[in-house]
Amino acid sequence: IQNDNIHDMEESKNYGKIWFFLAVIVLILAAYFLRNKIFVWLNLPGNEPQAIETKPSVSSPTSPASGNNPSDKTSVQSNNSAKPYNTPLTYKGRDPKEIRPVDSIVKTFTESQRNDLYNEIKTIGQTVIENPDYATGWLQLGILKKNIGDYEGAIDAWNYVALIRPNDEVAFKDLGDLYANYLKDPIKAEYNLKQAIKIKPDDTSAYINLADLYKYFYKEKANQILVVLNQGLAANPGDLNLIKTIAGYYEDQDDKAKAIEWWQKALDKDPNNTSIKQAIEDLKKSP
Repeated sequence: IQNDNIHDMEESKNYGKIWFFLAVIVLILAAYFLRNKIFVWLNLPGNEPQAIETKPSVSSPTSPASGNNPSDKTSVQSNNSAKPYNTPLTYKGRDPKEIRPVDSIVKTFTESQRNDLYNEIKTIGQTVIENPDYATGWLQLGILKKNIGDYEGAIDAWNYVALIRPNDEVAFKDLGDLYANYLKDPIKAEYNLKQAIKIKPDDTSAYINLADLYKYFYKEKANQILVVLNQGLAANPGDLNLIKTIAGYYEDQDDKAKAIEWWQKALDKDPNNTSIKQAIEDLKKSP
């Protein structure tokens, strides 16, 4: 009987060891599969995705008729000669080298001028593919595409500059001009010009451009013209161009006294300016 008891005790111990090892294995497996949650809970580094070097993505060329089709911007990797760069800001617009002229615009150029424009677009387009962080190249590319009537291509280029240089006002001003004067989209024009002012409040031309937008293309906000110009003058006290623009505004409002007052302020800044003198004389003679 004693031997049977000893045997039962040893067998119980063996079962206990087996269950213990099974429990340990289960805990290890659970820890492995739940490791990321445990890392987060303990605020420890886990298996986060690692940044990799990328190359600029460009879209395959498309026909002019499909210019506004979202499928035109399906990204593909640029050619193998492109240099890799360390940035997550991948270009996803149309092929920078693509030539998409508008006949009614380019027909005013000579054949030689057209060829020069097209060759420059191809050259700069290849340059920015190989050096996507070259903001000046993107800005110039946008101007060239705008010159041949490819406004969508210009927007692609300038939007990318705004993405890689968010603290540079130039691309926002270019977009503001394009949307206001060419595409007649005052809402987008206003947004971009306000961004330019926010970035560089000492650039008086952005205030004047925004005032012109309200005057000519966004007349629902014509009551903001003087507000914008005064904001510009507050940020740039004594600026002659802003003072002249305000004088012109009062002329448009047939406020003769105010117009003369502001033209006189302009003349005080530029005493030898004959056009300002003439403006004052004309107002004084007017009924």
